[in-house]
Amino acid sequence: MDQVKQTPAKAISILRHAEKLFAHKGFEATSVREIAHAAKVNVAMISYYFGSKEKLLEKLFEKRMTSGLEFVQQIMESPELNEWQKMTVILRNYVNNIFHAQNFYLVMLSTQVTTKNKRILALLRRTRLNYIELFDLFALLGVEKRLFKYRPDPYLLQSTIIGSLYYALQMKPVFKDHSKNHQSLAEFDEEYFNKLFEYLKNILATLLGYEDN
Repeated sequence: MDQVKQTPAKAISILRHAEKLFAHKGFEATSVREIAHAAKVNVAMISYYFGSKEKLLEKLFEKRMTSGLEFVQQIMESPELNEWQKMTVILRNYVNNIFHAQNFYLVMLSTQVTTKNKRILALLRRTRLNYIELFDLFALLGVEKRLFKYRPDPYLLQSTIIGSLYYALQMKPVFKDHSKNHQSLAEFDEEYFNKLFEYLKNILATLLGYEDN
């Protein structure tokens, strides 16, 4: 499969429209014809670039998740940042990714419990294990350097942070309605995700026993 950066602009447009349809209608309920209509291409173009709707979904996951892992790799190799700074930069990037690609993460939440696609499941598993191992490594190094007091269970740490993020995304419309917030959706989203980042950062600091000196 071609690298993400080599994906043609027309194929990226198809992915973007498919992502939106999958998020609002569901993968199974969305037809290839609907995707073609939304992207203003003929059905044959989707077959040409992706082969099938299932392969299109695979490419969508690959595109979104590969970029996140590439960013993490860059942060890992940064000598200017300590373990706390690396963890919070990665957390900030993850929150930003969800903020800017809400449709994809809604697709991911539904797909992960319904799909039997082994390629997608393997990609999800590998990505999550990478984050678990990375945060556990940072916690260990931080304790050794006396930056942190604790090294929390990496699986429960992952569940706390990622579980909170995904639940907050799913419940966002309910929270906006309940709070009777009259901001535009764009204004509400920006404030909501900024608060979410600060909240999760505080949880992370507490679990690690980190104190900002």
